[in-house]
Amino acid sequence: MGLVNKKNIKKMNNKYDVALIGTSPVFMLEALYQSKSGKSVLMIDNSSEIGGAWKSLNLFGISNIENAVHYLLEDKKCAQFLENKLHLSLRRTKGKVRIIQFFGIILKLKYDSILSRLLGIFFQNNTFPEKLLLIKSSLKKKRSLYLKKGSHDLVSRLAKLIKKNNINVLLKNEINLIDLSKKSIILLRTKNNIITVDNLFISNGSFLPTIKFKNNTLNVENKYKPRPAMHILLYDTKITHKECIFENDTLIKYVHDITHYSDLKDKKRYGKRVLVFALKTHIKYSDKLPQELIKKLIKVGILSTKAKIIDKKWHDIVLPPLEDSTLEMIYDKSNGRIKNLKTDTLSSALGFNSSRWSEKIDFSE
Repeated sequence: MGLVNKKNIKKMNNKYDVALIGTSPVFMLEALYQSKSGKSVLMIDNSSEIGGAWKSLNLFGISNIENAVHYLLEDKKCAQFLENKLHLSLRRTKGKVRIIQFFGIILKLKYDSILSRLLGIFFQNNTFPEKLLLIKSSLKKKRSLYLKKGSHDLVSRLAKLIKKNNINVLLKNEINLIDLSKKSIILLRTKNNIITVDNLFISNGSFLPTIKFKNNTLNVENKYKPRPAMHILLYDTKITHKECIFENDTLIKYVHDITHYSDLKDKKRYGKRVLVFALKTHIKYSDKLPQELIKKLIKVGILSTKAKIIDKKWHDIVLPPLEDSTLEMIYDKSNGRIKNLKTDTLSSALGFNSSRWSEKIDFSE
């Protein structure tokens, strides 16, 4: 992809107009925008692949596996941008259910029904005023969307544009210090390099080191929010629902059957399926956990009693560490030299920036 990595790091320029810490879809689009505005651009990521939280995985000998439970909340501008500009197909989420368990009773409710939404609010840990606001918003029926071919479709489309526009991407590199002590320039120090940039972009998902100013330093509070997850490859010829939200379970937050996004859909599956579980924050891995998760799905009627685990993969996922208020504080302290793109939800970020990006970027390339 024409990316910069540790093998050819000496050939890399050390001076850029713009650097972005992260390679999420939003940052790839911003990098394209800045490049089309005549700026030299560098993207930096400590991962080995681009895409941020939206990159797909290769697991169990299967490629293009969704790495987590993703949604696109309903946003008209976001949907139009993805379909009309990036030419990606979207689909309405169908068959999504909310599972509520109490006093030995198991309720499986259509996720978007009014009753389902109200019960969901009841079981959330919110104050009474917060619940009232949620009840008011729940009366406006909104359905989530998703990419018909999964996150791989989005990331690969943008990656091709990044390559075609010769935007440099520095992978497997972590920034150790952001130095703003020099007038009008920013120094980014990694293990092997000092990179000089005029402007820096960060987001909710950027993991930031110490920021050095002329007269003081700022130790950024990265608020790590654990969201453990697990992929399970299993055998089961019957599965009743592909997307399930567990409202008051002790283990599971969400579980999705993501088989149809992976290349397993094109093979003779013989009942094989890939599920991804988003788990409660306190859950730690144990050898018993995979079987406990499957037993729970059998109990609520999602899987059949013949379901059998073939393989599994545990993930210690951390949700975006920077809150909007932290991003704004850093922007103010840096006198606007460290800019931000709020990416807490992809749909709102795409919707908000789509018009600006569309003015510069030629998506027909």
